[in-house]
Amino acid sequence: MKQRAKFIKRILVVPIIVILIFSLAIPALADSNLITNGLNKVDMVLHPEEHARQDEQKEEKPQTLTQEVSVPPQIDTQISSIKEKAKENRKNRLHQSDEYNYTQKDVESLLLNGSTLEDIYRSDEIGNQLLVNPLELIKAKREGRQSWDDIEKDMIMQKQKQLKALLKKHPAMESTFSKQTVSDAEKVEILQHLDTSDDATDEVLAAFKSEGRSGLEKLQHKKSNTKGGK
Repeated sequence: MKQRAKFIKRILVVPIIVILIFSLAIPALADSNLITNGLNKVDMVLHPEEHARQDEQKEEKPQTLTQEVSVPPQIDTQISSIKEKAKENRKNRLHQSDEYNYTQKDVESLLLNGSTLEDIYRSDEIGNQLLVNPLELIKAKREGRQSWDDIEKDMIMQKQKQLKALLKKHPAMESTFSKQTVSDAEKVEILQHLDTSDDATDEVLAAFKSEGRSGLEKLQHKKSNTKGGK
């Protein structure tokens, strides 16, 4: 009975994964290979015997979408709203690419463990705007009883508190930040880097604008190698 219940659960969850993939809201899920993989998983769950025979014969047949995948209107509206907010958030950042992207494996695991589509999209949107790992946000929501709006408010307050303390140490940066579009979370990342390095401000801003956190890590690594070579 347990095996049957698990099988039924997978049948119910896998189509949701494909819906999520086709929504293309999360950049990592927009890849055509992931779409194909998602379709393969659905077909494998519904027709395991056929796939077993194909594996034995070592035949690979490309999967194509033969019918539209629909989302309930209320969920579609909710997701569209979150996607629009995420789009607007990107316009108000120095580094406009997302720092975090869920993998298909992440999505499968989250859905199978009780997360909703709202959980996945909201954690992705909030995590990328406030530079907090979305998986940590999912964990926080599971452990507490807050809504996503409450979690977002708390995270914003934390970032603003950090920013206020850092600007006291780097007051000249307020003028620098006012000349370009930078989110509070990005300001925190940039100031924290300046707090622990002697890199030029322009160099740090350029690195972050181009590659986000990765750019700052490369700067740090470059400086470490230069010091080590001396």
